[in-house]
Amino acid sequence: MDYVEIGSRKVGRGHPCLIVGEMSANHDQELDQALKLVDLAADAGVDAIKLQTYTPDSLTLPTDHPSARIAAIWGAATLYELYGRGTMPYEFHAPLFQRAKERGMIAFSSAYDEDGVDYLEKHGVPAYKIASFELVHLPLLRHVAATKKPVVLSTGMATLAEVEEGLETLEAAGCQDVILLHCCSSYPAAPGDVNLAALAASYERSCSRSASEMGPVC
Repeated sequence: MDYVEIGSRKVGRGHPCLIVGEMSANHDQELDQALKLVDLAADAGVDAIKLQTYTPDSLTLPTDHPSARIAAIWGAATLYELYGRGTMPYEFHAPLFQRAKERGMIAFSSAYDEDGVDYLEKHGVPAYKIASFELVHLPLLRHVAATKKPVVLSTGMATLAEVEEGLETLEAAGCQDVILLHCCSSYPAAPGDVNLAALAASYERSCSRSASEMGPVC
């Protein structure tokens, strides 16, 4: 298959680029601001919005250990505290998904644990995003694959072996549609680290696979 269907859109060779607006933590945990972000994305012509569905407990532990701080960037705050400030409140999901629908946009989310997947299933998301540092979270990949929804898989922090294992895990658990993203997980990324030429090589490899094989769509 040369494309993956996400909601009403076909994504892949021969189809228009799907432009996704990442909400990240820019909502500041204020629903009005989050809704404005959806409207701004729609006004700008964005095709879809993506949320991040997690709690601090999805990602880390409440600890004061030095390894739980990135002092050079975030000062004294622990990762648990930072994720607590950045999390999208679960009760915001329904109104944000509804606003996106009203504005003619697709809405989906990044899932970080199985409970998040189960919550998003209740809202009928058309696809799932997996962050690159969750690519090695194989139980999560199996749980997402069981929904039979398309998966957008980031690779920025993964080795080639980990990417292969992730794809094999998704396929074995029933996922047939994967969009594999070429990513660079340094922010901001130096031009020399981006390696955009890898996109052409990946595209050629995907073209050489048979239609019956599950493969990345770039």
